[in-house]
Amino acid sequence: DEQRKLLDQLMGLDRDLPPEQRVNRPEKKFSDPEICKYFLCGISPLAIFHNTKSESDVYRHIPAGYDKECDDECKAQWDALPQEEKDKYGYEYDLKVLLEKLVADCERRKAKLMDRVNQQNAPAPLTEAEQARVDEWTAEINALTEESKAPEDGEADA
Repeated sequence: DEQRKLLDQLMGLDRDLPPEQRVNRPEKKFSDPEICKYFLCGISPLAIFHNTKSESDVYRHIPAGYDKECDDECKAQWDALPQEEKDKYGYEYDLKVLLEKLVADCERRKAKLMDRVNQQNAPAPLTEAEQARVDEWTAEINALTEESKAPEDGEADA
């Protein structure tokens, strides 16, 4: 099934038809329901996040079974439209909303991972025995430092 979809995308849906039938096919329009509206606007999140951890995030925010065609001819039709006409369709706004949701999901996942890393890298509290040993070493270091600063017999500061 995946291979069939890939062939359809590469060679077109009418790849199995004889050439004489392919010529008579109706021209696709960018507004046809089988055309990916996100691709028309310049980026298809489904294609970008395919086979990544974020692929499930994309499918969580779009309708189930979203399997649209990314057609370059339709993209050229879309690109030829003036911006005012594009705004009427709302495809760019829909893409913006989807991308904002995906960014929010990534930020949420990043914050969760950073919390986990910070917890794993946080210093473990010392036990009472360890703290006592550290206090002994600190006192010993301080005493030796003071002793090294004191002039010895017969030495004088000039």
